Amino acid sequence: LYSKGKIATQVTNEICEVYGDDAVSVRVAQQWFARFRSGNFVVRDAPRSGRPIVEKVDEIMEKIDQDHHISSHEIAKKLSIHRQTVLNHLKKASYKKKLDVWAPHELPVKNLMHRI
Repeated sequence: LYSKGKIATQVTNEICEVYGDDAVSVRVAQQWFARFRSGNFVVRDAPRSGRPIVEKVDEIMEKIDQDHHISSHEIAKKLSIHRQTVLNHLKKASYKKKLDVWAPHELPVKNLMHRI
């Protein structure tokens, strides 16, 4: 739509008609148009500085499957990642340490019904 000579507000209105009012704001459309005017037509994110995101979820889960008694400290040390990263991934996978064993956390039906 930029190449057709339309302005950002027109494009915003057209997009919002099709995809809903929250699809894009005028400000975001203006930022994209400024980018296109400068000759940058790349729509992928530019590389960023800082620590790269490295997912080791499969490796963490593999360690748990191999040894249900392994500690988060041991997993972190073996995978060269921070202990909190291990705990975050285990929490997302609904794992809890119960009686020194990692186990999937499942709610009893009684407690589950209270959440509904």
